[in-house]
Amino acid sequence: MQRGGRWRCSTDAAEVGTGSRLITDAVARVYGQHLAGHAHGRLLDLGCGQAPLYGLYRPLVTDVTCVDWAEAPHIDRACDLAQPQPFDDAAFDTIILSDVLEHVPDPALVWREMTRVLAPGGHIVMNVPFFYWLHAHPHDFYRYTGFALQRFVQINGLQLLSLRTLGGVLEVWADLNAKL
Repeated sequence: MQRGGRWRCSTDAAEVGTGSRLITDAVARVYGQHLAGHAHGRLLDLGCGQAPLYGLYRPLVTDVTCVDWAEAPHIDRACDLAQPQPFDDAAFDTIILSDVLEHVPDPALVWREMTRVLAPGGHIVMNVPFFYWLHAHPHDFYRYTGFALQRFVQINGLQLLSLRTLGGVLEVWADLNAKL
């Protein structure tokens, strides 16, 4: 949501814990800065969860498809990201993957599927935690360095437009402290 001219995360404690707001606000600000230049056409929000970025990307695109487990509250289609996705090749112009890649047992499959369903000239906009507490047990499998993400981009024949590091010790400490 936008408050005071800046994009910030939800203030609903059921959606985002108080200690997590430092990092989620930082992520929302970066998405707010970058989506206008990258989101267009048909958008796929993979692993949408609570769909916290919906307000950011919806005005920028013509169509949105939110997918996640059947139990997720904001889905248009239930999908298991550990399986091939039920979408046509080149079906989407924009793919959002926010705090999801660490939760899939086969990230290489997710990258192949994103590449397959991404239309020519399309963009993938994503974020992943690097230094973060274990969460969503037992579905928290990986942490990624920038080098690992660059390698996935290269393996799949994609082009990296931007890679940015967010957060640090203060944000992680605040988040961990709030959860103790």
